[in-house]
Amino acid sequence: MNMFGFSKNVPSVTAEEVKQALDKKADVILVDVRTLDEYNRGHLEGSMLLPVDIVLEKAESILKDKNKTLYVYCLSGSRSVHATEALQKLGFVNAFNMTSGLLAWRAKGYPLTQQKEGENDMTYGIQKTITGTFDEIVNRTRDALAKEGFGVLTEINVQDTLKKKLNIDYPQYVILGACHPQSAYQTLQKEREIGLLLPCNVIVYEKARKITVSAIRPTVAMQVVENDEIVGIAQEVEQKLERVIANI
Repeated sequence: MNMFGFSKNVPSVTAEEVKQALDKKADVILVDVRTLDEYNRGHLEGSMLLPVDIVLEKAESILKDKNKTLYVYCLSGSRSVHATEALQKLGFVNAFNMTSGLLAWRAKGYPLTQQKEGENDMTYGIQKTITGTFDEIVNRTRDALAKEGFGVLTEINVQDTLKKKLNIDYPQYVILGACHPQSAYQTLQKEREIGLLLPCNVIVYEKARKITVSAIRPTVAMQVVENDEIVGIAQEVEQKLERVIANI
């Protein structure tokens, strides 16, 4: 995934403003920068899929008109911040990030399309499949976490544990409990019970001779906490974890 330098000055709109524009049939283009799988499970009606990792490469050929108003969204507003900034740099001067993404859209009770009944459209992991040996990728994951300021507080070897406790043979699977101290402290100051949801788990596992690394999306995990003060912190931590996965 390409990560574009984060800027707090990216132009933005709220979910409510987007809904009002759509109700008025305003001449806008909705750009969904999530994955195809996420898009298929539920998206804003009429939106165009442009995954964040191909924005720089494909935006000009797909969107063409740089004067059009673009409303860019993802699940939480994290990926769409990067995508909106990239679009602005490409000359799409009327690109706007939808603040807090589909989390805010759903909180307002607004509808999605192509969502299967009873299926959650939320993708709760930031995932990447990588070539290499298992131990090598675990070490690369630790290094990438350290570069973003995370410490690994716990490590659970699921394969060893299942063998010892249940005598079950299971593929290689490690759970790393990662903590970003400053963010954890800020969150604890605003929500004392948040420790129930910490640390941020990062998993490395083997399946079909491939190694996958996946990190929890804090914005999804924190949905169970009704505290608006921690949303911004969760988004910042998610951006760090996205960079971790991208840089492994």
